[in-house]
Amino acid sequence: MDIICWNCRGTCSKSFPGRIKEITYAHNTQILILIETRASGSRADMIVKKLGFSDWIRVEATGYARGTWILWNNNTIEIDYIYSNVQILHCKVNVLSNNTSYLLSCVYGDPNPYERVALWDSITLLAQDISDSWLIVGDFNAYLSYKDKCPGSGHNQRAMKQFRDYINSSNLLELNFTGDKFTWGKGNVKERLDWAFCNIEWHIKFNQANSYHLLKYDSDHQPIRIQLQKGFNPYHHKGPFQCHAAWMLEESFHSIIKKS
Repeated sequence: MDIICWNCRGTCSKSFPGRIKEITYAHNTQILILIETRASGSRADMIVKKLGFSDWIRVEATGYARGTWILWNNNTIEIDYIYSNVQILHCKVNVLSNNTSYLLSCVYGDPNPYERVALWDSITLLAQDISDSWLIVGDFNAYLSYKDKCPGSGHNQRAMKQFRDYINSSNLLELNFTGDKFTWGKGNVKERLDWAFCNIEWHIKFNQANSYHLLKYDSDHQPIRIQLQKGFNPYHHKGPFQCHAAWMLEESFHSIIKKS
């Protein structure tokens, strides 16, 4: 089972459904999490029906901001809604093929560090009542250390400490990843804002899980792919190579091509 989590920065363009189908097909996606969808109501209804999934749960956008969607096909899994607010969507995933279940939280942290404290409080409260396996993934709009930002200036030490303290107090583990460390970029500034964490129960249950930071598509955020079992590695694909125009916008694109 593979999960894609992506801050797509909007879902309303005409090309968006086609882009999603391209991504989900390329990465054998069973669960798709879209963050900052910037759509709600009847417009969101129209968009989700074009994305190729049978079921979904939405936290609606507020105006032209926010919005979190989780989409899946009900022939392989079931997802039950548990709780949500504007910064987190908390669900239970049931895998039909092997009767496995786990908790899944999808995060969009407020860009304002003072407002983001409400997210840390929500995670802490959830952690206090969770004994099942738990995966939490999304755009936290925060980084853990000065190494998560380049150039390394303008750090908010208080916000970093809050993030570290809440993650540690909730007994969450960072998933190892392959790919570019920085998941967001604008101009010459790069930051790691998108994260995947789990508790020890999830780590034991899915001890072969891998996380990949994929190349950018049409957003300033890179999608995160979480692969629960060993299998296809998106960085070692043996099929025909396809170059996406958006990849050429990456600063590292030409150096990677030369090394290859």
